[in-house]
Amino acid sequence: MKLFKIFLLVVVFVTTSNTVSAQKWGLKAGANISTLTGGDDSSLNTRNSFYVGVFREMQLIPKLIYLQPELQYSSQGFSSDKTGSDVDTSIDYLNIPIVGRIYFLKLFSFDAGPQFGFKVGDNIDGAASDNVESFDLAGAFGLNINLPFGLSVNTRYVMGFSEVIQNTDLKTEVFQVGASFKF
Repeated sequence: MKLFKIFLLVVVFVTTSNTVSAQKWGLKAGANISTLTGGDDSSLNTRNSFYVGVFREMQLIPKLIYLQPELQYSSQGFSSDKTGSDVDTSIDYLNIPIVGRIYFLKLFSFDAGPQFGFKVGDNIDGAASDNVESFDLAGAFGLNINLPFGLSVNTRYVMGFSEVIQNTDLKTEVFQVGASFKF
């Protein structure tokens, strides 16, 4: 918990600091296609849902390299057909991706960085809900098409590094497609 408080303090400092030039705030939203991978459960399928968030893009090297901390609500999870019919399981997170962004050809940008996920809810019944980890460490990698007037079309792949359900090898895997607006 102490590490979490220190991390939040750093995120708040970075996102509110005025020492970095050319800062822009933005909103983003889109679709999630998520599942869990790495285990030996072949009944797990993808779950379609959504994400919404805010970000702050901060220029590090003019017109080339930026740092972008974000705060996202992301409904993730998986579906399973163990019982013969699809059962949708959601695990909702408050995600904090901190990505480095590199622009090329002015039209495209590439993102990469860590993502820290904090579980805010799930729809798993009974004792199984207690087995879902409350923290999800992942890597985020994305490609963006930057349009005029601050609009962007975004794609991102999120690959989990930590176990989502205790005593399994299951890790988060999310593909996001969405849009963002900088102002």
